[in-house]
Amino acid sequence: MVQASADADVTIVKTAIESASTQPTILIDEDTDLLVLLCYHANMQTHDIVFMSDKNSGTTRKPKIWSVHKTKTVLGTQLCHILPALHALTGCDTNSRIFGIGKGIAFKKAKSSQFLQADFAEFKKGRHKSKKQKQVRESLWPSTADRAFLI
Repeated sequence: MVQASADADVTIVKTAIESASTQPTILIDEDTDLLVLLCYHANMQTHDIVFMSDKNSGTTRKPKIWSVHKTKTVLGTQLCHILPALHALTGCDTNSRIFGIGKGIAFKKAKSSQFLQADFAEFKKGRHKSKKQKQVRESLWPSTADRAFLI
C-alpha cells in the first residue's frame, strides 16, 4: 500500500509507472488529471499503461479507455510536455479556467500552433525571470479583448 503525503495524483501516477516497468498496467479513475500526468511522465520504453475512466460507473455507457503509449504517440512529445500547463490553465482540480477559454479550443490551438508549443516550453523552463519568459507569460494570459487569438 502507498500513502500519499501530499498530492495523491502524483503518487498514483508514479506507482502506475513503476508497475509498468515490469508488467502491463491498468489505472482506473475518473480524474483526467491522472491521464494528463501519465502522458507527461510515462516512459515509452516500458509496458503500456491503460487508463480507464470509471466516470460512467453504474450506467449503461461504456467506460472510456486510453492506451498511454498510443495517446503519447498521437499527441507527440512536445504536446505531452506542455499538457500539464495547458490543462492547468484551462481548469483542473485545483485551478479555475480562464474565463471564456475551454479545454477544446485551447487544446486544438496548442496542437496546431508550433509557436504556442514553443512558448509553453519556454515558460516551463524556469521561474519566469528572463525577458523572453515574461513575454511568453504575457502571451499566454491574454486580456479579455485579446482572447480571439485562441480561435
